[in-house]
Amino acid sequence: MYEQNIDLTYFSNQQIWMVEDYLYNQASASDDNPGYHLLNFIDIEPRQIETKFLTKRSEQPNER
Repeated sequence: MYEQNIDLTYFSNQQIWMVEDYLYNQASASDDNPGYHLLNFIDIEPRQIETKFLTKRSEQPNER
């Protein structure tokens, strides 16, 4: 499937930002968050990612 639909293997910038937003706001985010579902889509259990290992979030997207 992925060989025929290469675009399924890549996230767009907006999707990456959704995942990032979920990771930095896990405590207040719910299971209907788009970032949560994107991580599940690639078989990553979002709740197993510990926020203490995340770097400080930059407000400049190009610096992330």
